[in-house]
Amino acid sequence: MKNRLSYFLSALSLILLACVSLSSCDKVKGPEPSPSTVPDSIGRLVSEKHPGASDIVFKTVTENELWEARLTENGVQYYLGLNPEKIVAEQKLISPGLPDSLERIFRNNIPISFENAVFSDYREDLINKITWETALPMYNVKLTAGGKEYLIYWIRPYRGGPGPEWVYMWWLIPYAKFFYTSNNSTAAEVPSVLASFAAKKGFTTGQFWAWVFDDNSAQLMVNNCCNNYIINQEGQILQTTENMEAITSLNDFPTPITQHISSIIPNFQKFQLAGPENYKFSDSGTTGYSIRLKDMTPGTVAPAAEIKASFNKDFKMSRLELSGTAAAQ
Repeated sequence: MKNRLSYFLSALSLILLACVSLSSCDKVKGPEPSPSTVPDSIGRLVSEKHPGASDIVFKTVTENELWEARLTENGVQYYLGLNPEKIVAEQKLISPGLPDSLERIFRNNIPISFENAVFSDYREDLINKITWETALPMYNVKLTAGGKEYLIYWIRPYRGGPGPEWVYMWWLIPYAKFFYTSNNSTAAEVPSVLASFAAKKGFTTGQFWAWVFDDNSAQLMVNNCCNNYIINQEGQILQTTENMEAITSLNDFPTPITQHISSIIPNFQKFQLAGPENYKFSDSGTTGYSIRLKDMTPGTVAPAAEIKASFNKDFKMSRLELSGTAAAQ
């Protein structure tokens, strides 16, 4: 089970970006924009998918590139993310809060501080599934804790190996409006900042991943034959595999990096470096660090909790992802 689940988690670090995480319908503020702001084609995409919808509100996320829509149909609230050619994200609001049983599971297994924690906007993904032997539906919830906002997403319990264990698989990231993947992308689907970056690097962007944190605030990941790149909305490199210098000891990371992680993870001392994702990188004058840590506590359900993070040259964290499993109760 351990090898099988470990492989699955590693593979999902990319695959899961196909799964969309969205802000709930009642979190989108502001009046409906004028037709000049939202193209008619975007309205048609929504009306074709939800012909009986009412209370539709559109909002531009990135000018000429991304939009969001909230609506009600048959008494159910939905939230959609759209690019110029299709709906890339759709979720249904299940309830304003999280059942106590799920809240206990996350509190007991996600290694962050739950000080003054509030769970809100429990949702189901209606577009993407995790395909691994069977299509596994995904869910997510907003977590506010310790003055920070996060998004937890997970798949329902499944048997991850030949043993009797049934487990949840969960992930936690800073709160985002939505994230998605695009395969075989047309030119209209590729964000302009990513198209420009890829052109400078000399490769095309048929496939990419996007995290949309707020209006005009996103992170984009793309790879070519040899390297991966993550950039922000301004085209600045946040992480790359170019010119890697491996780091093999936690003590070799700059102290501000380990201090920052320990401020997020109270039991940071239980974690050790894991895998090849621990390195310093440099590209076109940009330098930074990638770090991956794994909880090495004996007896944890494999794979144990993992931390992945990126930092810039000034040791400011630019990316954070926690992941792991939790025994079904």
